[in-house]
Amino acid sequence: ANLVDLAVSNTLHKNLLSFNSSFYLITSVQERSFYGRDTNFEPGGGIVICKTVKSLLVALYSHPTLPCQVIPY
Repeated sequence: ANLVDLAVSNTLHKNLLSFNSSFYLITSVQERSFYGRDTNFEPGGGIVICKTVKSLLVALYSHPTLPCQVIPY
């Protein structure tokens, strides 16, 4: 399945996501967004995926940004 299908069916967090030659583990799921961390050896960095009505927004952040700085509470 591709990224769009997994996000629309809300099953993105059940897979190890491969994107832009890195692997991401989804660690937080909200109603319209997913947050994941990069599983590479370097700490920090990850991915944010937001669903809108007609599109899927994907943002990558890198070290030294930490997940606690990206995920809204």
